[in-house]
Amino acid sequence: VKPGTYAVNLRPKTETVIIGLGAASDIVLDGGNASAVVSTSGEDVLLAHLTVQKGRANEVGAGIFAENSTLELVDVVVRDNRSDADGAGIGLDNAELLADRVTLRNNVSQRDGGGLYAYQSPVSVVRSQIWHNEAQTGGGVYLWSATPHTLAFSSSVFQGNQASTGVAVYLRGEQGSGSTAIHTSFATLENCVVIDNQSTDTAVVDGVLYSLQGEIDVESTIFAKNQAQALVATYTQTLSFVVPVHDLLFDDTSAALTGQLVGDPGFGVFIDNGSPDDDVFSLRPASIAADVGHPDAFDADGSRADIGLGGTDGPAHRYGRDDDGDGMSDGWEVDFGLNPATNDSGDDLDG
Repeated sequence: VKPGTYAVNLRPKTETVIIGLGAASDIVLDGGNASAVVSTSGEDVLLAHLTVQKGRANEVGAGIFAENSTLELVDVVVRDNRSDADGAGIGLDNAELLADRVTLRNNVSQRDGGGLYAYQSPVSVVRSQIWHNEAQTGGGVYLWSATPHTLAFSSSVFQGNQASTGVAVYLRGEQGSGSTAIHTSFATLENCVVIDNQSTDTAVVDGVLYSLQGEIDVESTIFAKNQAQALVATYTQTLSFVVPVHDLLFDDTSAALTGQLVGDPGFGVFIDNGSPDDDVFSLRPASIAADVGHPDAFDADGSRADIGLGGTDGPAHRYGRDDDGDGMSDGWEVDFGLNPATNDSGDDLDG
Protein backbone atom coordinates (compact mmCIF):
# COMPACT_ATOMS: atom_id res chain seq x y z
CA VAL A 1 0.00 0.00 0.00
CA LYS A 2 1.38 3.39 -1.01
CA PRO A 3 1.55 6.32 1.43
CA GLY A 4 -1.79 8.00 2.04
CA THR A 5 -4.86 7.99 4.26
CA TYR A 6 -7.54 5.45 3.35
CA ALA A 7 -11.09 5.45 4.70
CA VAL A 8 -11.70 1.76 5.31
CA ASN A 9 -13.92 -0.79 6.98
CA LEU A 10 -12.04 -3.97 6.12
CA ARG A 11 -13.72 -7.37 6.47
CA PRO A 12 -11.27 -9.94 5.01
CA LYS A 13 -12.90 -12.94 3.32
CA THR A 14 -9.62 -14.80 2.85
CA GLU A 15 -6.12 -14.80 4.31
CA THR A 16 -4.95 -11.20 4.01
CA VAL A 17 -1.56 -9.44 3.98
CA ILE A 18 -1.34 -5.63 3.94
CA ILE A 19 2.14 -4.06 3.91
CA GLY A 20 2.72 -0.33 3.85
CA LEU A 21 5.40 1.00 1.51
CA GLY A 22 6.97 3.47 3.90
CA ALA A 23 6.93 4.46 7.55
CA ALA A 24 3.94 3.40 9.64
CA SER A 25 2.87 7.04 10.01
CA ASP A 26 2.67 7.47 6.22
CA ILE A 27 0.11 4.73 5.53
CA VAL A 28 -3.10 5.28 7.50
CA LEU A 29 -6.20 3.08 7.64
CA ASP A 30 -8.91 5.37 9.03
CA GLY A 31 -12.27 4.27 10.39
CA GLY A 32 -13.67 7.78 10.49
CA ASN A 33 -15.00 7.21 14.04
CA ALA A 34 -17.83 5.21 12.45
CA SER A 35 -16.89 1.51 12.60
CA ALA A 36 -14.09 -0.93 13.32
CA VAL A 37 -11.18 -0.41 10.94
CA VAL A 38 -10.20 -4.08 10.48
CA SER A 39 -12.39 -7.00 11.56
CA THR A 40 -11.61 -10.62 10.75
CA SER A 41 -13.41 -13.83 11.62
CA GLY A 42 -11.72 -17.09 10.70
CA GLU A 43 -9.20 -15.48 8.33
CA ASP A 44 -5.55 -14.87 9.24
CA VAL A 45 -4.34 -11.28 8.81
CA LEU A 46 -0.86 -9.75 8.66
CA LEU A 47 -0.44 -5.97 8.84
CA ALA A 48 2.94 -4.22 8.55
CA HIS A 49 4.26 -0.65 8.39
CA LEU A 50 0.99 1.21 8.78
CA THR A 51 -1.35 3.01 11.19
CA VAL A 52 -4.86 1.92 12.22
CA GLN A 53 -6.85 4.80 13.66
CA LYS A 54 -10.23 6.30 14.54
CA GLY A 55 -12.19 3.07 14.71
CA ARG A 56 -15.43 2.90 16.67
CA ALA A 57 -17.20 -0.14 18.09
CA ASN A 58 -20.20 -0.84 20.27
CA GLU A 59 -18.67 -4.15 21.33
CA VAL A 60 -15.13 -5.58 21.20
CA GLY A 61 -12.38 -4.26 18.94
CA ALA A 62 -12.64 -0.76 17.46
CA GLY A 63 -9.24 -0.54 15.79
CA ILE A 64 -8.75 -4.24 15.03
CA PHE A 65 -10.97 -7.19 15.91
CA ALA A 66 -9.92 -10.81 15.35
CA GLU A 67 -11.69 -14.06 16.22
CA ASN A 68 -10.77 -17.66 15.39
CA SER A 69 -7.74 -16.43 13.47
CA THR A 70 -4.11 -15.36 13.75
CA LEU A 71 -3.35 -11.64 13.77
CA GLU A 72 0.26 -10.69 13.06
CA LEU A 73 1.38 -7.07 13.40
CA VAL A 74 4.81 -5.68 12.52
CA ASP A 75 5.63 -1.99 12.91
CA VAL A 76 1.99 -0.99 13.33
CA VAL A 77 0.47 1.95 15.22
CA VAL A 78 -3.05 1.46 16.62
CA ARG A 79 -4.30 4.78 17.94
CA ASP A 80 -7.28 7.00 18.75
CA ASN A 81 -9.89 4.24 18.70
CA ARG A 82 -13.02 4.13 20.87
CA SER A 83 -15.12 1.23 22.15
CA ASP A 84 -18.34 1.40 24.14
CA ALA A 85 -17.34 -1.98 25.55
CA ASP A 86 -13.90 -3.65 25.38
CA GLY A 87 -10.64 -3.59 23.43
CA ALA A 88 -10.68 -0.15 21.83
CA GLY A 89 -7.29 -0.69 20.23
CA ILE A 90 -7.31 -4.43 19.60
CA GLY A 91 -9.97 -6.98 20.55
CA LEU A 92 -9.34 -10.73 20.39
CA ASP A 93 -11.79 -13.61 20.77
CA ASN A 94 -10.23 -17.08 20.45
CA ALA A 95 -7.52 -15.61 18.24
CA GLU A 96 -3.72 -15.43 18.41
CA LEU A 97 -1.74 -12.18 18.44
CA LEU A 98 1.88 -11.93 17.34
CA ALA A 99 3.06 -8.31 17.68
CA ASP A 100 6.50 -6.83 17.05
CA ARG A 101 7.19 -3.07 17.24
CA VAL A 102 3.55 -2.19 17.77
CA THR A 103 2.28 0.99 19.40
CA LEU A 104 -1.11 0.99 21.14
CA ARG A 105 -1.83 4.65 21.87
CA ASN A 106 -4.72 6.84 23.03
CA ASN A 107 -7.33 4.10 22.80
CA VAL A 108 -10.34 4.37 25.15
CA SER A 109 -12.72 1.61 26.27
CA GLN A 110 -15.74 2.15 28.46
CA ARG A 111 -15.24 -1.25 30.11
CA ASP A 112 -12.15 -3.44 29.74
CA GLY A 113 -8.83 -3.27 27.93
CA GLY A 114 -8.12 0.18 26.53
CA GLY A 115 -5.16 -0.87 24.39
CA LEU A 116 -5.75 -4.61 24.15
CA TYR A 117 -8.53 -7.01 25.19
CA ALA A 118 -7.75 -10.71 24.75
CA TYR A 119 -10.31 -13.43 25.52
CA GLN A 120 -9.16 -17.04 25.23
CA SER A 121 -6.30 -15.84 23.05
CA PRO A 122 -2.52 -16.43 23.25
CA VAL A 123 -0.58 -13.18 23.02
CA SER A 124 3.09 -12.49 22.20
CA VAL A 125 4.16 -8.83 22.22
CA VAL A 126 7.79 -7.73 21.79
CA ARG A 127 9.53 -4.36 21.38
CA SER A 128 6.24 -2.52 21.66
CA GLN A 129 4.70 0.51 23.37
CA ILE A 130 1.39 0.52 25.25
CA TRP A 131 0.89 4.24 25.79
CA HIS A 132 -1.85 6.41 27.26
CA ASN A 133 -4.78 4.02 26.91
CA GLU A 134 -7.85 4.18 29.16
CA ALA A 135 -10.49 1.75 30.45
CA GLN A 136 -12.50 1.02 33.56
CA THR A 137 -10.46 -2.16 34.04
CA GLY A 138 -7.12 -2.96 32.43
CA GLY A 139 -6.10 0.44 31.08
CA GLY A 140 -3.23 -0.96 29.02
CA VAL A 141 -4.28 -4.57 28.53
CA TYR A 142 -6.99 -6.93 29.79
CA LEU A 143 -6.22 -10.64 29.51
CA TRP A 144 -8.99 -13.18 30.19
CA SER A 145 -8.58 -16.90 29.72
CA ALA A 146 -10.44 -19.82 31.22
CA THR A 147 -7.92 -22.29 29.75
CA PRO A 148 -4.11 -22.06 29.81
CA HIS A 149 -2.61 -19.71 27.24
CA THR A 150 0.72 -17.95 26.84
CA LEU A 151 0.41 -14.21 27.43
CA ALA A 152 3.90 -12.76 27.02
CA PHE A 153 5.24 -9.21 26.87
CA SER A 154 8.96 -8.52 26.46
CA SER A 155 11.13 -5.47 25.83
CA SER A 156 8.00 -3.31 25.90
CA VAL A 157 6.86 -0.09 27.60
CA PHE A 158 3.61 0.38 29.53
CA GLN A 159 3.33 4.15 30.00
CA GLY A 160 0.64 6.62 31.00
CA ASN A 161 -2.25 4.15 31.00
CA GLN A 162 -5.28 4.80 33.23
CA ALA A 163 -7.91 2.58 34.86
CA SER A 164 -9.62 2.06 38.19
CA THR A 165 -8.28 -1.52 38.49
CA GLY A 166 -5.31 -3.10 36.74
CA VAL A 167 -3.94 0.23 35.59
CA ALA A 168 -1.35 -1.26 33.22
CA VAL A 169 -2.29 -4.97 33.15
CA TYR A 170 -5.38 -6.87 34.33
CA LEU A 171 -5.16 -10.67 34.25
CA ARG A 172 -8.29 -12.77 34.72
CA GLY A 173 -8.39 -16.55 34.83
CA GLU A 174 -11.32 -18.70 35.79
CA GLN A 175 -11.73 -22.42 36.30
CA GLY A 176 -13.73 -23.62 39.25
CA SER A 177 -14.34 -21.61 42.41
CA GLY A 178 -13.42 -21.54 46.04
CA SER A 179 -10.99 -24.24 47.17
CA THR A 180 -11.23 -26.07 43.83
CA ALA A 181 -10.26 -23.06 41.68
CA ILE A 182 -6.95 -23.30 39.82
CA HIS A 183 -4.80 -20.83 37.93
CA THR A 184 -5.71 -20.75 34.25
CA SER A 185 -4.09 -17.52 33.03
CA PHE A 186 -0.33 -17.09 33.02
CA ALA A 187 1.24 -13.81 31.93
CA THR A 188 4.89 -12.75 31.79
CA LEU A 189 6.52 -9.34 31.70
CA GLU A 190 10.19 -9.63 30.82
CA ASN A 191 12.61 -6.73 30.34
CA CYS A 192 9.79 -4.18 30.31
CA VAL A 193 9.39 -0.63 31.61
CA VAL A 194 6.15 0.12 33.51
CA ILE A 195 6.08 3.86 34.11
CA ASP A 196 3.73 6.75 34.89
CA ASN A 197 0.53 4.68 34.91
CA GLN A 198 -2.25 6.19 37.02
CA SER A 199 -5.28 4.93 38.90
CA THR A 200 -8.56 6.73 38.31
CA ASP A 201 -10.26 5.52 41.51
CA THR A 202 -8.54 5.81 44.86
CA ALA A 203 -11.49 4.16 46.61
CA VAL A 204 -10.51 0.67 45.39
CA VAL A 205 -7.33 -1.35 45.75
CA ASP A 206 -6.37 -0.86 42.16
CA GLY A 207 -2.89 -2.21 41.42
CA VAL A 208 -0.61 -1.30 38.55
CA LEU A 209 -0.81 -5.03 37.87
CA TYR A 210 -3.97 -6.87 38.93
CA SER A 211 -4.43 -10.63 38.97
CA LEU A 212 -7.73 -12.47 39.41
CA GLN A 213 -7.16 -16.25 39.61
CA GLY A 214 -4.09 -15.96 37.42
CA GLU A 215 -0.32 -15.74 37.72
CA ILE A 216 1.90 -12.89 36.56
CA ASP A 217 5.63 -13.54 36.39
CA VAL A 218 7.67 -10.33 36.33
CA GLU A 219 11.33 -10.49 35.39
CA SER A 220 14.02 -7.84 34.84
CA THR A 221 11.41 -5.07 34.66
CA ILE A 222 11.53 -1.43 35.83
CA PHE A 223 8.58 0.11 37.69
CA ALA A 224 8.76 3.90 38.00
CA LYS A 225 6.48 6.83 38.89
CA ASN A 226 3.25 4.84 38.87
CA GLN A 227 0.39 6.27 40.93
CA ALA A 228 -1.75 3.56 42.48
CA GLN A 229 -2.41 2.07 45.89
CA ALA A 230 -0.43 -1.06 45.11
CA LEU A 231 2.10 -2.22 42.58
CA VAL A 232 0.45 -5.62 42.60
CA ALA A 233 -3.14 -6.30 43.65
CA THR A 234 -4.93 -9.63 43.81
CA TYR A 235 -8.53 -10.63 44.38
CA THR A 236 -7.63 -13.64 46.52
CA GLN A 237 -4.07 -14.11 47.66
CA THR A 238 -4.38 -17.90 47.72
CA LEU A 239 -5.51 -17.98 44.10
CA SER A 240 -3.53 -15.15 42.56
CA PHE A 241 0.15 -14.49 42.95
CA VAL A 242 3.04 -12.61 41.39
CA VAL A 243 6.62 -13.81 41.22
CA PRO A 244 8.98 -10.82 40.86
CA VAL A 245 12.59 -11.59 39.96
CA HIS A 246 15.41 -9.08 39.62
CA ASP A 247 13.26 -5.99 39.16
CA LEU A 248 13.88 -2.31 39.89
CA LEU A 249 11.54 0.11 41.66
CA PHE A 250 11.91 3.90 41.45
CA ASP A 251 9.84 6.79 42.80
CA ASP A 252 6.65 4.73 42.78
CA THR A 253 3.67 5.58 45.00
CA SER A 254 2.45 1.98 44.95
CA ALA A 255 3.69 -0.41 47.62
CA ALA A 256 7.23 -1.65 47.06
CA LEU A 257 8.04 -5.32 46.76
CA THR A 258 10.65 -6.60 49.20
CA GLY A 259 13.94 -7.89 47.91
CA GLN A 260 14.00 -5.77 44.77
CA LEU A 261 16.55 -3.21 43.60
CA VAL A 262 15.46 0.34 44.44
CA GLY A 263 16.80 3.54 42.87
CA ASP A 264 17.02 5.74 39.78
CA PRO A 265 17.54 3.48 36.74
CA GLY A 266 19.29 6.25 34.79
CA PHE A 267 17.18 6.36 31.64
CA GLY A 268 18.71 7.94 28.55
CA VAL A 269 15.98 10.57 28.50
CA PHE A 270 12.92 10.80 30.73
CA ILE A 271 10.96 14.06 30.79
CA ASP A 272 8.09 13.73 33.23
CA ASN A 273 5.61 15.78 31.19
CA GLY A 274 2.96 13.20 30.33
CA SER A 275 4.18 12.73 26.76
CA PRO A 276 5.93 9.50 25.76
CA ASP A 277 7.40 11.06 22.61
CA ASP A 278 10.19 12.76 24.55
CA ASP A 279 11.42 9.69 26.41
CA VAL A 280 14.22 7.22 25.67
CA PHE A 281 14.45 4.26 28.03
CA SER A 282 17.87 2.96 27.07
CA LEU A 283 20.21 3.04 30.07
CA ARG A 284 22.94 5.60 30.64
CA PRO A 285 26.50 4.62 31.64
CA ALA A 286 26.84 3.38 35.21
CA SER A 287 23.11 2.70 35.52
CA ILE A 288 22.27 0.58 38.55
CA ALA A 289 20.04 -1.49 36.24
CA ALA A 290 22.94 -2.55 33.99
CA ASP A 291 24.14 -6.15 34.15
CA VAL A 292 21.87 -7.08 37.08
CA GLY A 293 18.98 -8.74 35.26
CA HIS A 294 18.15 -12.42 35.40
CA PRO A 295 21.42 -14.34 35.88
CA ASP A 296 20.54 -16.81 33.14
CA ALA A 297 19.99 -14.09 30.50
CA PHE A 298 22.74 -12.31 28.58
CA ASP A 299 23.14 -9.25 26.37
CA ALA A 300 24.63 -9.36 22.87
CA ASP A 301 28.12 -8.68 24.25
CA GLY A 302 27.91 -11.73 26.50
CA SER A 303 27.46 -9.77 29.72
CA ARG A 304 24.65 -10.43 32.16
CA ALA A 305 21.37 -8.95 30.92
CA ASP A 306 20.18 -5.55 32.09
CA ILE A 307 16.95 -4.75 33.87
CA GLY A 308 14.57 -2.94 31.53
CA LEU A 309 14.68 -2.62 27.76
CA GLY A 310 18.42 -3.27 27.60
CA GLY A 311 17.85 -6.98 28.18
CA THR A 312 18.33 -9.80 25.75
CA ASP A 313 15.41 -8.90 23.44
CA GLY A 314 15.55 -5.12 23.82
CA PRO A 315 17.87 -2.56 22.23
CA ALA A 316 21.11 -4.48 22.58
CA HIS A 317 23.30 -1.36 22.66
CA ARG A 318 23.24 0.84 25.72
CA TYR A 319 24.12 4.50 25.99
CA GLY A 320 27.42 3.46 27.53
CA ARG A 321 28.80 1.85 24.32
CA ASP A 322 30.10 3.28 21.08
CA ASP A 323 31.16 0.30 18.98
CA ASP A 324 31.76 2.27 15.76
CA GLY A 325 33.73 5.08 17.45
CA ASP A 326 31.74 7.90 15.87
CA GLY A 327 31.22 9.82 19.11
CA MET A 328 27.55 8.84 19.44
CA SER A 329 26.62 6.05 21.83
CA ASP A 330 25.05 2.94 20.34
CA GLY A 331 21.91 3.44 22.41
CA TRP A 332 21.44 6.94 20.99
CA GLU A 333 21.96 5.72 17.42
CA VAL A 334 19.47 2.87 17.76
CA ASP A 335 16.84 5.12 19.32
CA PHE A 336 17.20 7.85 16.71
CA GLY A 337 17.54 5.84 13.50
CA LEU A 338 21.31 5.81 12.98
CA ASN A 339 23.51 2.76 12.48
CA PRO A 340 25.50 1.73 15.60
CA ALA A 341 27.87 -0.34 13.44
CA THR A 342 28.87 2.45 11.01
CA ASN A 343 30.56 5.81 11.57
CA ASP A 344 27.64 7.97 10.48
CA SER A 345 28.37 11.06 12.56
CA GLY A 346 27.84 13.13 9.40
CA ASP A 347 24.15 12.19 9.54
CA ASP A 348 23.80 13.72 13.01
CA LEU A 349 22.64 17.13 11.79
CA ASP A 350 23.05 18.93 15.12
CA GLY A 351 26.66 17.81 15.39
